[in-house]
Amino acid sequence: MSGAGKAYIAFCEEELWRPWKAKALDVPRPFDHEAMPEPYLLFDAGKKPLIALTTNPGNTMDHQLHSALKPGCGPVSEEDNYAEAARKLGAFYERKLAGRPAGDRIAKLLELSSRLGCEGMLQTEVFPFHSPSLPMSRKRALLREAKIDKGGVVGRYIEHLRRFLHDLPVVIVQASNTPMEKPTSEWLTGILELAGLDDPESLERVPLVGTTFAAWVSEQPGKALLLKQGGTGLPASDGLSKLAVKLKGLLGSVATQLEFDDRWRGCGL
Repeated sequence: MSGAGKAYIAFCEEELWRPWKAKALDVPRPFDHEAMPEPYLLFDAGKKPLIALTTNPGNTMDHQLHSALKPGCGPVSEEDNYAEAARKLGAFYERKLAGRPAGDRIAKLLELSSRLGCEGMLQTEVFPFHSPSLPMSRKRALLREAKIDKGGVVGRYIEHLRRFLHDLPVVIVQASNTPMEKPTSEWLTGILELAGLDDPESLERVPLVGTTFAAWVSEQPGKALLLKQGGTGLPASDGLSKLAVKLKGLLGSVATQLEFDDRWRGCGL
């Protein structure tokens, strides 16, 4: 794993997971300080997983509360480090969310991973905390605040994530009212910059389903912004095939070697 990768994993463990378990993590509004941070999730991820970037973990579920860390109460235990928790949570969500929009997104990202010859998926989040809603105005404000307050927990997390993703191929999943138009909004360009792409003009449009789904891809350094009209998600089989054909060369051009150790790799449910 690269130095930036190790630093990101270490930050998630030492600055998010451990303080939250100790009830000492200062979680900013509008996020839920009672819910466990979920900066990344592992879905059967091997040494070369598909890397996805989404916005934040969403609303709080019962198993994400401190009380659920007791033995037998949820998929994660008090003794787990975050890498172990991320793998257990990935396996849990793949089953628990099946048939729901979030579960459909997971299933299609895993199908895309398989089509690209990757090994499972590593899903990262722009913001690692849960919230029942996150209006666009607040998302933009949080990104601005992270740039100014680099000492705050969100600012430090985003900087570690930025360094981690910079040289890696990433599939970014976002919503857009105009998926066929080149992304120029403050939010989307901010997410592209976070993922390692500073020049939106280098993006090439790949229509996937009519005017409702489009991918914007860059050969260097292998980034793909997937936009759906009216929500976040991935297209059905035909659109997924078009995406896979376009991405296969791009994502395969950068070797993503995470090299999680055997103890982390072996903690699936």
